[in-house]
Amino acid sequence: MAIVENSVVRPDLRDPNIYLPGVTFPEKVATSQDLTTAEEPQTFPGPEINGRATEVTLLSTDQLAKSAFLPSLHHIINDAFGNGDGRKGIWERKNDRLKSDNQIIDELGSVPGTFTYVLSFAGTNQAVGTASGKRYEGRQLIVEKCDKAAREKNTWKRTGLVPDDTDAWELALMAVDLNAQRQGVARYLMELVEKELKRRFQAAAVDANGEKKPQVLKTMLTCMKEINYGFYTRRGFAPDYEIFYEPGHLGSTNGFTVIHMSKTVNLEDVPT
Repeated sequence: MAIVENSVVRPDLRDPNIYLPGVTFPEKVATSQDLTTAEEPQTFPGPEINGRATEVTLLSTDQLAKSAFLPSLHHIINDAFGNGDGRKGIWERKNDRLKSDNQIIDELGSVPGTFTYVLSFAGTNQAVGTASGKRYEGRQLIVEKCDKAAREKNTWKRTGLVPDDTDAWELALMAVDLNAQRQGVARYLMELVEKELKRRFQAAAVDANGEKKPQVLKTMLTCMKEINYGFYTRRGFAPDYEIFYEPGHLGSTNGFTVIHMSKTVNLEDVPT
């Protein structure tokens, strides 16, 4: 359930959405004022998928909240999360990753600089894949499920991973349509996010007063170890923390492990 304010859809704080273990909560949810931007969405050609042309759109959270992509993104995120490979006995399809289109905006929050890539079939609003980048600053759930009233006592922050010289970002809400998987789409989206983070990192290397900004760029993510661990370790991510949820949690037959991972980004090939 959501309410609309100044043409921007935002979560209704009176509605207790249920969230999954490992979800990072922004310190505050997005509002129309937070989401204002003057930039236009950037669009460029993407890879061919299933013999069809695609295009990539780079959006701010403001633009995403107003875009026609939201229903399609809601569908592919839930479908990929519930029906993807390796989920039998671990995750029950009835547990949707997202309860509504607007939960996407809720989880992205209003941290300045948050961005989302949407890969879609050319000339349509049919999303094929997506990945977001947001500055890491939130708390993460450690419970089976949680409503807004229980957030404070059931969340934690990673410690010792973000020193003063580090600019830390989170890879969030990455998903690929089941019919487009095993074609390198996830890897492609991750590379786009990392390239954009490198570009921003270089642009902000020195502030207006000539003082140096953070010297290290780090990317973080959270996933189910039994399903995604190998994919991310092959791409340079290492484990930081993990929490095992015993059989029966959220209907799981075998139980599952929520693992928090991070990667220090190689800056030698920062784009100019």
